[in-house]
Amino acid sequence: MAHDDLDENIIDGKQKKKFKIIEWFFSVFGWSLMLGYLIQIIVSLVVWGFSLTNFYDKLFMIGNLENTIRIILATILISLILFIVMYGWGKYNFKRFAHLRRRKFPEDIKPEELAKYFNLSVEEIEKMQNDKKIELEKTII
Repeated sequence: MAHDDLDENIIDGKQKKKFKIIEWFFSVFGWSLMLGYLIQIIVSLVVWGFSLTNFYDKLFMIGNLENTIRIILATILISLILFIVMYGWGKYNFKRFAHLRRRKFPEDIKPEELAKYFNLSVEEIEKMQNDKKIELEKTII
């Protein structure tokens, strides 16, 4: 099977834009859901560990609502900064490592190379490639 017509990275194979958008949406949704549950579990354990029974009152009562909004805004800001850092890191990695051969399909091995490696004739290699069933008398490795 020849891959000469595939000049793209394996990871970045041809894909319609709408499928990339759908894939991105589900990835973000899934990660958000998982991280939300993880954060909820951690916060619950911390609150339970410190026996803060009136945590809800301190968080959502009118007097403390400003603090809650300030904390939410700080969380959004920190998340945005982390997103920008991770996005930049991803772009850097792409520019630095995308050209490496390991991200592309390897070239096909020629029958001559196989014959030389396994000490067989080219005819034997071609016959083995075309046969549906191969029985070896001895291990050729």
